[in-house]
Amino acid sequence: MIDVFCGSLPNIWINPQFITFTNVTTESDKFICVRETSPQNCVVIIDMNMPMQPLRMPITAE
Repeated sequence: MIDVFCGSLPNIWINPQFITFTNVTTESDKFICVRETSPQNCVVIIDMNMPMQPLRMPITAE
C-alpha cells in the first residue's frame, strides 16, 4: 500500500526531488514522513487515513 501511495506523493504537492530513500520514511503503515529542504526546511507528515490532508511543519534540524 505504501509503495503505491509514494507514486502519488506529487498529487499532494510533494516535490518529486524529495521522493527519495533518504527523504521519505514510514512509521508503521499509518504515517509517511517526507523531509523537504527548499524553499524552506520542513517535514511533511501524511496520515494514511487522510492522505489528501498532509501536515507541514517547519524544522531547523537536519
